[in-house]
Amino acid sequence: SDRFEQEVEPATNYFIGRVSREMQDGNLEVGGIFTSVVRSFDDDALRSSLNAHSEGVGIDGEYWWSNRNYHWLGQAAISPD
Repeated sequence: SDRFEQEVEPATNYFIGRVSREMQDGNLEVGGIFTSVVRSFDDDALRSSLNAHSEGVGIDGEYWWSNRNYHWLGQAAISPD
């Protein structure tokens, strides 16, 4: 019988970090996030279909005014390749 080995999941490091801060008595909140994936390949077949590393960053904000009758929520994110 013929046997072969195929890597199906490379050694991978995942990281997610998030910070958030409330201000103005809780009426304003701003935050940010950073994500990262780093892979170590032993197999060229996976190297051609997966990125060796990827990062993403994002910011968000939330604001309440007029006795919390009005609300604004905004988010932006980017994951350059």
